[in-house]
Amino acid sequence: MVTESSPSPGLATSRPVFETLVVWCLSGLLGVGLVALAAAMLGVMEPWLVWPLGLLATMGLTRLAPRTAIPGPMSLGTVLAIVLATGVIVLGWLAPHEHFLGIRDPGTYVATASWIARQGTLAMEVSVPGVDPETVVYSSVGFPSVGAPATLRPQFLHLFPSILALVGSTFGLSAMYLVNPVIAGIAVLAFFAFARRMLGETQGSLATLLVVLTLPFLYFSRAPFTELTSMAFVFGGLWLLGVAVGSGSRRFGYLGGLVLGGATVARIDGVIVLVGLVAYVTWLDVSSPEDQATPILGGAVVAGLLMAGVGMANGLIYSPVYIADHAEFIGAAALAILVLRLMGARPAEPVRSLLRRNRQGLATVVTVGLGLWLAYAWLVRPFVEAPTRSDIYAIAGLQEQAGVAVEPLRTYAELSVHWLVWYLGIPLVGLGLLGLVVGVRRVLSKGDPDQGPFVALSAVAIVTYLFRPSINPDHIWAMRRFLPIVIPALIVFGCLVVARLAGRHSLVRGVVTLLLAIPILLTSIPVGLDPEFEDGGATVEAICGGLGAEAVVLFTGPSARALSDSLMPLLRGWCGVQAMAQPPDTTLDEEDVREISSQIPEDARLWVIGSDIGGDRITLVSHTFSYLEGTLFEPPQVWNELVVDLAATSPRD
Repeated sequence: MVTESSPSPGLATSRPVFETLVVWCLSGLLGVGLVALAAAMLGVMEPWLVWPLGLLATMGLTRLAPRTAIPGPMSLGTVLAIVLATGVIVLGWLAPHEHFLGIRDPGTYVATASWIARQGTLAMEVSVPGVDPETVVYSSVGFPSVGAPATLRPQFLHLFPSILALVGSTFGLSAMYLVNPVIAGIAVLAFFAFARRMLGETQGSLATLLVVLTLPFLYFSRAPFTELTSMAFVFGGLWLLGVAVGSGSRRFGYLGGLVLGGATVARIDGVIVLVGLVAYVTWLDVSSPEDQATPILGGAVVAGLLMAGVGMANGLIYSPVYIADHAEFIGAAALAILVLRLMGARPAEPVRSLLRRNRQGLATVVTVGLGLWLAYAWLVRPFVEAPTRSDIYAIAGLQEQAGVAVEPLRTYAELSVHWLVWYLGIPLVGLGLLGLVVGVRRVLSKGDPDQGPFVALSAVAIVTYLFRPSINPDHIWAMRRFLPIVIPALIVFGCLVVARLAGRHSLVRGVVTLLLAIPILLTSIPVGLDPEFEDGGATVEAICGGLGAEAVVLFTGPSARALSDSLMPLLRGWCGVQAMAQPPDTTLDEEDVREISSQIPEDARLWVIGSDIGGDRITLVSHTFSYLEGTLFEPPQVWNELVVDLAATSPRD
């Protein structure tokens, strides 16, 4: 690890400008996000209330960062990182991906956020007055009913959509599409702050450049996805923990734990972060209990678990179906954390003695085992395994297109290392995995409290996701799993190996690092800068304008389910209209529709989408969108077109 000189721990001084900027950005993202989430859960999402409280929360978090010296004066590398972060924001604002159809996560986040912005609450009671609840359905993909048919609980955790809702309720709903690029910019700053501690100024900025150039970063940073929020928390938290250990500051440790734990509030799989951190703290407890880093990192674990409790409470109350679907994963992670903490709480002296005597041997065994498994995962597993799972992936169309056997349950997890190669290239993936193995050996054999949390966290995430990504295997969608931790971690490990091989030859180190960008660019350049679902916000506004403020929408006909899944939640949130659909496996004829029309309030007007019944008919929208192709055996290199042609009919009295 490359480090820079620093003054004595605790010495009061003026903190460098860049480090102050990163502390405020991370504190703001977490502080405002938590206040917005609380407001949405309590049903008081009012901008005049949330923004001031969010600022107070931000200021409170920054108080945990004492004005001790943090190594790192402003330099050319720091300026490059700031330019990269600014460029990411500008690109995202100029050419955002404006997802709105509820066919995947972004549409769910946008629909949830627009509901919160309009209604001020996460609670969704969506029944249409007067309509028999047994004759229609209100639930849709991403918005299951809980208890009563019209009581919905939006899928996922809700920190990110609450931030979107706060911005949308303040600046207009279309402004929500500008939020994730800003979060991506914060992620760039956080990653550079961390990479600089590991690699030094120049190579840290080059590593940041490599991350930004990858197609997964370029794609997911411009659309309503949570992965960049998680990345900002993970690497911002790791940087703060490094500062805490280097300066001996427990307060920095608490802030680092809170920020790192923010990943568990943003995404349900963020708990993997805590598993890695707890694993390393347990190793310190058992092998080096006298190390000054032990109480600092132990405090960070407590702070991280506090954040995990916030995320779990949000999920259990407002997304119980989602939590139940992932109960096995959550339970396994919680059990791992519990067992590890029990092991580290009161380790028996014979165990400590045994570890001290055999530390090098244990490091060798673990390192060799990890290296062999990674080699197997890359070189052997694709030819001997065909992992499946129990739920439908709906990838038959892509399999037919590729000319392979139609197996809807295939995960293609055996190709997970190959997926990384598509986007990063063989040299960088090879160097990154080698760096991981070397880092694990170093931490186990010699100890490194500064680098240890990063190595442990990365090892847990990389091994977990390479073994079982647990995601639909169509690309670029599947790379969401790898963006928050795995891709940036492999780049850091790869750069560490380059630095070690180049020694003191900084020019060689820089040139080799830049050469690693060539395979990345070969994948990114063809499609990396184009917008997806351009003018999505304007399209939704056109739909809302065509329906009118007092509309009640009924989805019926052969395409009712697909249309209602895609549009029903968005119409409720963005347009503020009531919406329902015909139950599955039923048919509503014109007489049924007229019966429902007679039940709705007199000042409302029923519009039917998906069925050709007699009445006044309007075209809500007819627009052709570009979207990135789905692939199974190569990275996406082509933009496809999707025609959204939507009409509605209002039955005559």
